Amino acid sequence: MLKILREDKKSGLHLLYGKPGTGKSTYIRYLCGLVKKEIVFLPGQMAQNLDNIAMTKYLMDNPNSILVIEDAEELIVSRDEKRNSNLAMILNITDGIIGESLGIQIIATFNTDVQNIDPALKRKGRLKSAYEFKALNPEKANRLLDEKKANYSTEEEMTLAEIYNISEDEQYKGPVRKAVGFR
Repeated sequence: MLKILREDKKSGLHLLYGKPGTGKSTYIRYLCGLVKKEIVFLPGQMAQNLDNIAMTKYLMDNPNSILVIEDAEELIVSRDEKRNSNLAMILNITDGIIGESLGIQIIATFNTDVQNIDPALKRKGRLKSAYEFKALNPEKANRLLDEKKANYSTEEEMTLAEIYNISEDEQYKGPVRKAVGFR
């Protein structure tokens, strides 16, 4: 992914997906430190305006850049029979006339299953990379907990967010399950 992001005047799409807290945003921050390009962060809600003429002008003024869209579910889920002009714009940026002329790459994060993503986004040539972020298995989680000197061990999978937010005052207790229905 890093090699592709560093290429000049190349368009394409990179999908990072998985449960919340598994490290998608942290990985993007890491990549940003290694890539010497203009990086534009768009929250999912703001990215709903990708088809706006002002956004098109902004992209035209920032060629050869990387567009990061976090929590992009609403933009990239399957269209089925519905028209989604923002999805159409992503398709154009990553592999259409706009993409060819501007060389903008998109990194999109989402928490939904990759099967829910519009198939047009996964087309060969457009999709440059995809990676699923998962919780760490107990062995890896315990290794990281040891490195952090967290004074805690687990027999369960843990996300990076759970590991990095463990404090000695408040130990991790696992997921809380709420009862639904009558008792």
